[in-house]
Amino acid sequence: MSQLVHILGLPFLMCLIMGAMLGYFGIHVLKREVIFIDIAVAQVAAVGSIAAHLIFDVEEDHLISYLFSLVCVLLIAAFYAAARRKIVQISIETVIGISYAITAAGAMFLIGIAPGHAHAEEMLAGQLLWVTRSHIVLCLVVFSVVAAGLYIFRKPLSGISENYEEAIA
Repeated sequence: MSQLVHILGLPFLMCLIMGAMLGYFGIHVLKREVIFIDIAVAQVAAVGSIAAHLIFDVEEDHLISYLFSLVCVLLIAAFYAAARRKIVQISIETVIGISYAITAAGAMFLIGIAPGHAHAEEMLAGQLLWVTRSHIVLCLVVFSVVAAGLYIFRKPLSGISENYEEAIA
């Protein structure tokens, strides 16, 4: 039994940490009716990381890879914000679904042309069972900064989630 705790203790702790933060985001996602935005944004982040691997020849744990993924995520977030306000003929969920399909195809294309593409496939699959103490510390630091920002901006964020049109006005 102690061996099982030793093997699965860190992955379980990571699940608790991620569940706490991502559960909060999930409430806002449901209120805003953008259900599939999480997988679409994650796919864009993966494309950014694969692109960084191709362009800069860096691994997924490199700072350049993280920054490239972050830039891609910020760009798609700006696109979704503009699409929600400008495209009224179709729902935002449709725009999210189409962008997910395009980025998933792009990820598969990039994996196909990437040298050492087996490593990129592992990156897309995720490796929660192999989490280390340094990953947990990094996750705690990043989530603490994000949580502080969410606390500071909790009223405007809740207002947007409760009534988007009124918050924009």
